[in-house]
Amino acid sequence: MTKEELYKQHFDALLTTDLDKCREEDIDAILANLLQCLPNEGKLYKYRSISGKAFANALDSLQNGYLWIARVDTVNDDFEGTLNFDFERDIQFAKTTFLKQPWKYVEYLLQENSEIKQKLSFIDRFYITQVLNCFNQETGEMDTEKAVGLLVSKGMKRQEAKHYIMKVLLWVQNSIEEGVSVLRDKVEGLIGINQKNRSNIFVCSMAITHDADNMWGYYANNNRGFCIEYDFNKVRFLSREAKSKICRCYEVHYQNQKPNFSFQKTFQYLICGKSDQALLKQIEVDFVEQLVTKTGGWDKETEWRILLFQLQDCKLYADIVSKIILDERVLNTVNARKLISLAKKRNWEIVIRKLNFIGTKHVYEKYE
Repeated sequence: MTKEELYKQHFDALLTTDLDKCREEDIDAILANLLQCLPNEGKLYKYRSISGKAFANALDSLQNGYLWIARVDTVNDDFEGTLNFDFERDIQFAKTTFLKQPWKYVEYLLQENSEIKQKLSFIDRFYITQVLNCFNQETGEMDTEKAVGLLVSKGMKRQEAKHYIMKVLLWVQNSIEEGVSVLRDKVEGLIGINQKNRSNIFVCSMAITHDADNMWGYYANNNRGFCIEYDFNKVRFLSREAKSKICRCYEVHYQNQKPNFSFQKTFQYLICGKSDQALLKQIEVDFVEQLVTKTGGWDKETEWRILLFQLQDCKLYADIVSKIILDERVLNTVNARKLISLAKKRNWEIVIRKLNFIGTKHVYEKYE
């Protein structure tokens, strides 16, 4: 199986498995597949500054054995965690779909609205559902004769059935009018969805290589910093909770423009009573793909990311460090000595990054 096929298998497994409730054996299987997908035999990298608050935070994470999972509205990309959707288009679709199939919304209310369930008896809900099945899906009109015949077959007298249908139609009309208001509120709520998403989505980003000069320049304090190697093979020996979170690791894809996202499938799924599981899966695929796709300007980062939602604690305890790489220009600093001392205690490999003797490229040598 190719890496691409393995990754597709991994991606699908993340969408079809409830990692918070499944067996630990299932988590281990997903982790095993992830390790086959990851580059460098399961190793990823994070570049860090050797000074200031950034270093203090990085040192604390190394000393205490945790990964920092950042809320996306705190990272350096304003578009991180956003959905690229057309607000006007989706509003129009929602309105049109609702007006074409208003009875579908009423069916949804009968199934999902607890207040309505309390107001209506089981018998009433049963009869209303029977009547709703007599709406003509092409014209959107009630087939009254069909509805009367159906209720008569259930034991009602014909006149009683006609009267009951009139009551149902009135109730449906009132529910639809209320539904228009609810729909408007839900659609208008889309205006702030990206801001809300950015406060509920968390990522831990890592690169696939330790020797990317642009990353050393941008994230490691203009080449005066260090790089951490994380070995995901160590995840196998962590707690069930830590494994279940780290398994949610995705490869980031880069495109010139972020693909369009649409809430049309979501509206359709809701209006049809949350019954179409294939549609739900496609909605989830579209949503996650938005969160793991970045525009081409970021492609030099070659990122993989752990993607989590609604975390209470940004510290994910997972001591999976295997190597520290220091630029030679920081070796004599106090902070570099702290890193070297810690690495020796933890048996992490220490590597020094330096310019070759003619200053044309960087070479990496084991620290002695």
